[in-house]
Amino acid sequence: MLIEPGVPMRGYTTRPPKYRFPLAEMEVGDSFFVAYGTMDAKSFLQTSRSLISRYGKSYKRKYATRRLDDGFRVWRIE
Repeated sequence: MLIEPGVPMRGYTTRPPKYRFPLAEMEVGDSFFVAYGTMDAKSFLQTSRSLISRYGKSYKRKYATRRLDDGFRVWRIE
């Protein structure tokens, strides 16, 4: 096993950044796709849905999410 000094530790989080999603720019009927990438799919989806729901309640908008094989899609429905 190789010991490597000075390698910075990457932060551990599955929380998506608030402004990563273009929710403010969406019109009714618009959608976007979010790939899971290397993140844990279940926790990333759950956290993202919670964030989108809170955003929608704050700005009186409604969004729908659907899970896909390699990510999920978000639609603005109202």
